[in-house]
Amino acid sequence: MLASWFHRVDPFLIWAFRLLPAGALAFVVGCAVLALLAVVVGGVSSLLVQGLNRGWYRRQYEEMIRMHNISVDAVAHGSKDAYLAANKEAMEAFGKYFFSQAGVFTISLWPVPVILAWMDLRFRDAPLEIFGWNISYFVVFLVVYIGVRLVVGPRLKFLTPYRRLCAWAEHREGITPRHFEDIGKE
Repeated sequence: MLASWFHRVDPFLIWAFRLLPAGALAFVVGCAVLALLAVVVGGVSSLLVQGLNRGWYRRQYEEMIRMHNISVDAVAHGSKDAYLAANKEAMEAFGKYFFSQAGVFTISLWPVPVILAWMDLRFRDAPLEIFGWNISYFVVFLVVYIGVRLVVGPRLKFLTPYRRLCAWAEHREGITPRHFEDIGKE
């Protein structure tokens, strides 16, 4: 079944490798186009999940900040025991929130194994020769993907639809933590 699906999407994916005449540069350009597709689709998927669950994420974030603020207040009042108790709760809330956000990030990676599975069907027996070295499609794609993600990923917010999706998925607005440096400045 999966092979059947790959054969149906094959014409849409292979065109990226035919933008230039066959060769190493054409392969790298094809990988770059698929990497760009993976970054955009993964980013949108991640934002959709974050937006659909933003109420839950907001409650987790609020709890983390609330307990942190209580610990800052305890320091301001000189209560070590209250600080230790509140800080422990704040750290537990931070752990929950941190790993929920790590999960959101991993959602953005789902297109990579799908593209690599398709590339395996297409390029398994065709290593790319660069400077006399045979390099597999896997290595080439991952290196290109990482580069595209680092360069293009942060710039997606310049696109209006993506920026709107980011605003819809936002769950931290209006919640501000207190800072230990501010103790005594009130």
